[in-house]
Amino acid sequence: MGEMSLEVYGIGLVDDASSMAVAVYFSDPGVLVVAKPGDDAWAVVYNGTLYSTVSSAGRFYCCIGIDVMMLHMDQQPRLLMAAENSKSIRFSQMAHSVHLVDNAGELMLVHRLTCHDSQNNHKRKYEVYKVDLDAGALVSAKSFDGRAVFMGRYRTISVAAEAFPSIAADTLYLGCDFAERTSTGRYNLIDRSSRLINDDSSAEMYPCSIIHCLSQCIWGMGNFNGLEHPQCNDA
Repeated sequence: MGEMSLEVYGIGLVDDASSMAVAVYFSDPGVLVVAKPGDDAWAVVYNGTLYSTVSSAGRFYCCIGIDVMMLHMDQQPRLLMAAENSKSIRFSQMAHSVHLVDNAGELMLVHRLTCHDSQNNHKRKYEVYKVDLDAGALVSAKSFDGRAVFMGRYRTISVAAEAFPSIAADTLYLGCDFAERTSTGRYNLIDRSSRLINDDSSAEMYPCSIIHCLSQCIWGMGNFNGLEHPQCNDA
């Protein structure tokens, strides 16, 4: 048999009352595995595509389509439904993506989708939901509760906007691995406006701003294959 190259696209900790475990999601082929300290081998939890993974409050969450699942640790680790799509949210595997984020302890989901403007041109749209774990549902959200979110294709982080004067609150910043970043660098949830981070796309400005560094960081956190970072510039 030839060698198989496994690509790590998600990793996190599970800390329940009885023990701690590490969960790893490999892509191509897609498989979620878990192991506890002292285990002789990884246990396979799920075979298939996961569209986002995140650790939050000692739990490991992932998305199958737009349904949010939680890794449950017992004698046989398994995925349980944490928040089910109400079916009113349309999800296309080819055109859309979903991104879980721990927003200061609150689990949220960003749905990145394709729509058409009045001239029938393709454009990107971003819908945000709070993951209501008690109700097991996705609840539409109009803000990040004053924080800012940096979203990469495989990793999304939330930061306190007041810690960085150049970062705007309730704003979604796109990572360097999204093609639309050249036209939509940031998206404000309050007024639904989008704008470029740097109007001069040919400029190469170093040292980089904090926006540039975080945009690169989330790309790098999802890039476990030693690929070179793409160029992107921020003012």
